[in-house]
Amino acid sequence: MKKVLLFTAAFFLTLAASAGELTRAAFPMLQRLNAELVRYQVTDRHDPDCGAIICPGCSHAHTRAAEAVFPLAYEYSLTGDRDRLRQALAVGSWLLGRQQEDGSWPETPDQWTGTTTDQALMLILAYPILEKKMSSDLRRNWTASIEAACDYLVGFMDNHRASINYCATASATLAEAYLLLGKESYRQKASALAHMVVAKMNPEGF
Repeated sequence: MKKVLLFTAAFFLTLAASAGELTRAAFPMLQRLNAELVRYQVTDRHDPDCGAIICPGCSHAHTRAAEAVFPLAYEYSLTGDRDRLRQALAVGSWLLGRQQEDGSWPETPDQWTGTTTDQALMLILAYPILEKKMSSDLRRNWTASIEAACDYLVGFMDNHRASINYCATASATLAEAYLLLGKESYRQKASALAHMVVAKMNPEGF
């Protein structure tokens, strides 16, 4: 029994060490990517797209670019860089302002709304990092936006409307939303999507 416990402890210590090495290797890349992204962020407070990240290729403010809210927030969590805090809050608030009445975000300039799962997930993951720096009104706006997006996903997301990768992501999004907001419908839909995705895997794991 002692050998089993020692082996288990060694296994998890190895995993922790590997995770630490990966973080140390990946973090400089994250910083470089964030630094490049914010070069294209609108900072003029009088601009209706303030906070948006403008695509250098087509000059469009894609809603998917606002998924940078989590990488920016994560860098802030590790460094305390207040520029990253400000940039994360700005792009998140811009995204909230582009949400449709049904809770979705179209993948601008197109109208596909399946990527709502990606945008919602990034807001959910960024929220615990940023909430203490938000006003009470802004916290309510973020959680209301997350709830509206996830309510939309509960009704919209299935393998008839979306390809399997969206269903897998939506399962993770709704599971995280359940932990944040506690709505039982999110847990149930996350479980249903996860089981559906696993059932479609082939013997090679794809």
